[in-house]
Amino acid sequence: MCMKRYPLVLKIFLCICISLLFFSCMSFRDDGTISFEAKLKKIRQIENHGVGRNTEYSAYAGGKNVRERKTVAFSLKPEEEITFIAFIVENDTHPDKGRGEIRIPVSDFSSRETKTVRVSVEVTENDPPKKGKKAVWEFVFEVTRGK
Repeated sequence: MCMKRYPLVLKIFLCICISLLFFSCMSFRDDGTISFEAKLKKIRQIENHGVGRNTEYSAYAGGKNVRERKTVAFSLKPEEEITFIAFIVENDTHPDKGRGEIRIPVSDFSSRETKTVRVSVEVTENDPPKKGKKAVWEFVFEVTRGK
């Protein structure tokens, strides 16, 4: 009689173990974010009509500071946007500043897709006698969506 119950007990035990394993794995699932890597490929001056050349820059992709030819990693939720921000500061007695920004929805990226994003930054000279003259820089980012 015991032998006939053993297969039933074994089946129940295996069902319980498999259920526990399944539900414990469910609790460790990912948080629903999508991973990205962004690289600041290059910064170049497109035009200059009188703004000084002594400049500093800063750039951000996905909220992370990124330097030229360097890569940063970040994760975002599917309903969020990737923000690319670029700053230029011309260093003279009256510093001139410029800022550019582009936002791209995460949903615009398919899996493992790489896109090139260009952000333009315009700086207007504020130091006489060249006041009002402009210069434009282009920041080129390359962003790749992970799995």
